[in-house]
Amino acid sequence: MKTVENIKAIGIYELVLRDRFGRIKKRLKLKNMIVNAGLALLSGLTLSDVGGTGCDYLALGTDNTAAAADQTALLAEISTNGGERTAGTGTQVTTTTTNDTSQLVVTWNFTGSLSLREIGMFNDPSAGTMLSRQVFSMDVVNGDSLQATYKIIFARA
Repeated sequence: MKTVENIKAIGIYELVLRDRFGRIKKRLKLKNMIVNAGLALLSGLTLSDVGGTGCDYLALGTDNTAAAADQTALLAEISTNGGERTAGTGTQVTTTTTNDTSQLVVTWNFTGSLSLREIGMFNDPSAGTMLSRQVFSMDVVNGDSLQATYKIIFARA
């Protein structure tokens, strides 16, 4: 008898927007799309002969076009007012099985108004491979901060 195991990867963004006094203005929890290039990146990272670079950066953008598997970049990445692509702190955490979840936490401190409409995870500070993308709607002003926690949960299907 053969044993078959199905594994799935579930990506989730958790966003917490705070005003300049630290009060929570908005919370969002978003399942996302791990894009085709992201699936290939995850596959390559499991093999020392292939390898790759882990994803330690989150980026924000202003385009609300729906996420699609063939996208390779944000459609309108932000590069001003404190909304630039930012490196985060990565850890492994436990969701169901010990260390089954990759987690990256990034905080932005905004210096101007922005209409945030998309978020993505990348393996490079300025270009690189996009692992995931999701659209949402959140407007920020000078003095606001946004903490994004991105988790990829690896689980048995």
